[in-house]
Amino acid sequence: MNKVSILVVSASFLALAACGEQDNATAGMEAVEEKVVAGSEMVAGDTTEAAEMEEKPSMELSRVRTITAEVLSVDHETRLVSLSDGDGGAVMFTAGENVRNLAQVEPGDLLEVNYLQSVAVEVVDGKGLQAIAAEVTDAVRAEDGEMPGAAVVNTTVEIFMVEDINLENNTFKLKNVAGEINEFLARNPENLKKSKVGDSVIITTTEAVAIEVRELEAE
Repeated sequence: MNKVSILVVSASFLALAACGEQDNATAGMEAVEEKVVAGSEMVAGDTTEAAEMEEKPSMELSRVRTITAEVLSVDHETRLVSLSDGDGGAVMFTAGENVRNLAQVEPGDLLEVNYLQSVAVEVVDGKGLQAIAAEVTDAVRAEDGEMPGAAVVNTTVEIFMVEDINLENNTFKLKNVAGEINEFLARNPENLKKSKVGDSVIITTTEAVAIEVRELEAE
């Protein structure tokens, strides 16, 4: 079997590779879009046993999804690819020019997509910090002649400033990079007692997608 390596794949290749798992993929993206609100609530929610030993609340959540589809056909001239949708049907798309080494792909090969999503939330002393939002994306690709694949990692770091804590009402307020202040209801009042006005809430969201095409091993 050829060595599987990594390249940047076209958006259509990535989107349609999820054959039969569109609902799960959509749910994953919705979770990312709501990370600010969900992350803020997580700070005031349940913490891990290790976090409870720390002075400030913190927690991390992650999940991994794996999707596998068989290549039914591939036209190397038109770059039209057909993948099994897992239900007896097929999904067809045209691979973009940035899908390198398509000539290595043949019917019967397997396309595997691994999707990792994680959210880490930490309350820290806010001295010297300010509300920010930053994003970094890294991607690598295969060498010529190797089987196609893909790896893209996107990391977003957001810092919110704690503007108010109301123990009586069990609420807290956070200021974002735009200067907007939003109020949240704490799920765990004890975590509010571990925080103070002037602290920072750091939310780190990581999404990683790895795609690889490999030959079906002979039985």
